[in-house]
Amino acid sequence: MSKAKSSKKPKSTNRNTDIASLRLILGGYLVVFLLAQLFTFEKFPSMLESIGLSNWSTVVAIVLALSQLFALPFLIGLKLPSRLLFASFVSVFVALVLLSVLEVMALISDATILFGATLDLPGGVWSICLLLALWVLYAWIAALWRKSK
Repeated sequence: MSKAKSSKKPKSTNRNTDIASLRLILGGYLVVFLLAQLFTFEKFPSMLESIGLSNWSTVVAIVLALSQLFALPFLIGLKLPSRLLFASFVSVFVALVLLSVLEVMALISDATILFGATLDLPGGVWSICLLLALWVLYAWIAALWRKSK
């Protein structure tokens, strides 16, 4: 007597699908932040001044918006040359660093800068926890991306 073969296939994970969905989640958050900041961009530097950035508020606002914009090609999975893709990957890091530093500064003034001046939300630990979750997501994406190369 022969044993019956199982028709179940082993569960396989497709890393490309995993990394694509994780990239889109992080990209969705950054797009929402970017659009909210750009809707009221004329008020955004004054909001940054209120959390302690005096002379550099306009420059920081521009660099933050550009880093979030340049992060999108990596996050939406565009087919680009490897150097441009890596530059976009670094832009995600720069955007998260800027958001984290600014949000910690805003925590002292009981405000949040994630959505610019568009949404006047109270600051607090929730925004730091959200950014921490985005950092974990970024680390996960980086690990999967490195393995897929």
